[in-house]
Amino acid sequence: MMGPVEAAGGVGERVLEPIMAGDPSPAPVRDGFGLRILRSLLVGYTRLVRRVAPAGAIWDVGRFLGLGALEAGWMSVRDEFDGLEQARARHEFEDVAGMDLGLEGSWQAHFLVEQGQALPAAASCPATMALLSQIQGLRGAYFSVMGPGTLLRPHAGPNASILRAHLTLRTPEPIGAAGLEVDGRRIEHRAGEAFVFDDTYLHSAWNRGASERATLMLDLQRPLPAWFRPLDAAVQALWGLHPARRGGLARLIELDAARNG
Repeated sequence: MMGPVEAAGGVGERVLEPIMAGDPSPAPVRDGFGLRILRSLLVGYTRLVRRVAPAGAIWDVGRFLGLGALEAGWMSVRDEFDGLEQARARHEFEDVAGMDLGLEGSWQAHFLVEQGQALPAAASCPATMALLSQIQGLRGAYFSVMGPGTLLRPHAGPNASILRAHLTLRTPEPIGAAGLEVDGRRIEHRAGEAFVFDDTYLHSAWNRGASERATLMLDLQRPLPAWFRPLDAAVQALWGLHPARRGGLARLIELDAARNG
């Protein structure tokens, strides 16, 4: 499924810029001194985590309790996604994030779980939520839909406490038309297959096909040594001040109420 390509990345190569509340569309704003300090702390923390905890750009799905069962039940998940498409409006990722994500094209979502809290769309997906309840370290879950011709340019996530997982539900033909590149390695979407990666490594995503690519996307707690977890908890408290995080849950609930009643 994966093969080497020409690129490699380190920590925090691309900076994602916040936008101000109430702006009609994402646009960069000036960095504040506090935000620059926070970014530097998060970059340093990422380097520390890679030294003391299991590291790697792409992880074995088998390391995460419950992901195997999720793969086995992927058709039930896909059916509930299809039902949700008929019942609820999607959200633009950039509207929810309140940031320029380096996107060319369309990237939208139905949010099921955010910051450990089930959201209204979850009530329409009982089989999916039952499978998610078995997953160790789940912190977020959402159906991610990338439109045809979309490119998410190379960037690196700021929070080393989180790993990202995808379960592919629908993908355009041929194989490889939709995928990711993570730290110089290519991942091709294949229906019914899951993968896990560390988004603090430089990565990009694309859909070069003629139809949408749909996945169930998860935020997972990175496995950490017990002695290191108090430090991680303190860093996550600081992460709550980052524009990508601050007010995100409240903004999502407000947007969902406006779009879906």
